[in-house]
Amino acid sequence: MSLYVDSDFYDRLHNGDASVGWIGDPRLGVYHEHGRIEIWRHCEDGVPRLIVRSRPGMDRLDASVLRFLAEHDSQSRRAYDVRADMDAVNAAVKKEYERQAKERHEDAADRLRHALKKDIGAYEGGSTSDYMQLPDAPWKKDSDAV
Repeated sequence: MSLYVDSDFYDRLHNGDASVGWIGDPRLGVYHEHGRIEIWRHCEDGVPRLIVRSRPGMDRLDASVLRFLAEHDSQSRRAYDVRADMDAVNAAVKKEYERQAKERHEDAADRLRHALKKDIGAYEGGSTSDYMQLPDAPWKKDSDAV
């Protein structure tokens, strides 16, 4: 990795930029590796941690990076809650998975019902067909009274 230096951007990254709501962090560093720009934080425990990585081929930094950092900063006034965001994403993924599973299970249940009806109906003296009751015919009511 090579250290990427832009004095104006570094000043806004370390000291903050009020126009986008970024309060700043002096422990952040910008690096360039494999055609991407990465922002790493050199934490108190001495371990560098990746904070954000650009798309491949992106080689410029602008206020949108600072805006992204401000929106996802748990120490800012916006008080971004990482856990709430992860819980919301996980809940949506789980709901979609359950919907797909229900769809698969309903199809299997329909097939099983049909197969059991054919099998049990033929061997246990039942019927292998579905019958639907018809409503009473109005002309038969009058003929029964006679």
